[in-house]
Amino acid sequence: MENQFCIHCRRPLGDEDQAIKLFIFAQSFGMRPRLKSGAEAVCFCPPCAVSLAFGPEPTEGALYQAAHRRLRELVGWNQDVTRDAWVKLHGVLNPPTPMLTSGDRGAVVLPYGNGARAAS
Repeated sequence: MENQFCIHCRRPLGDEDQAIKLFIFAQSFGMRPRLKSGAEAVCFCPPCAVSLAFGPEPTEGALYQAAHRRLRELVGWNQDVTRDAWVKLHGVLNPPTPMLTSGDRGAVVLPYGNGARAAS
């Protein structure tokens, strides 16, 4: 990743840094010939990706909502993203299992699998 940065916190991301890339492109629909634009990538560092994915869905903007759902899908699918964010934030290699407290009912472990598929 040459000269890239996290779109959320603006932290520079080098070739050795881990990140999640979100690709944006446009494609014509119902027109011939079918046209497709080039793809532009925006990057999120693991802490920002996890923070945004676990946060509430944006109330406005279809693009923001779609990006939130895609981040949530990736972060929820593979706990390594959450682990990498934990290491970057706390410098610890063995983070605790993510928990969501729900009042008097105790703690509920967040599910990780939700239908995302591995890149091939």
